[in-house]
Amino acid sequence: MMLKDLDTFTKNIKGKIRLNYNLKNHTWLNIGGNAKIFFVPETLAELREFLVYLKKNDNDFFLLGAGSNLLISENIQNRIFIKLGKKFNKISLMNDNIVIAGCSILDKNVSDFATNNNLSGLEFLSCIPGSVGGGIRMNSGCFG
Repeated sequence: MMLKDLDTFTKNIKGKIRLNYNLKNHTWLNIGGNAKIFFVPETLAELREFLVYLKKNDNDFFLLGAGSNLLISENIQNRIFIKLGKKFNKISLMNDNIVIAGCSILDKNVSDFATNNNLSGLEFLSCIPGSVGGGIRMNSGCFG
């Protein structure tokens, strides 16, 4: 990705885009090098637009969740990272027994939300570090 192209692209973006950004503060063990590009979208539309832009320019990216199960190499200078932050951690109750959770919400928060809404079956999430999106991607779990 040419940086001048990135400047053109970012004119309509409200999310944060950082160049040569150190990722160590985004992992639980505070380990990591500098990403070539670090993007935190404000909205789902911005995320989609950025992903289309990356695909058009044939760029791979890495999606960063809570960073609880992640060691980032010091040697990542040419990588693009996307962090889905607080805008993607909404949680709500649909009907009486369906929880809708954004991908960046912490597993423990989903468990607490279910408990506070008198729902059972999600208690196991209280002991799993990380986010819903990471758990789905890595098929996390415990107790079988």
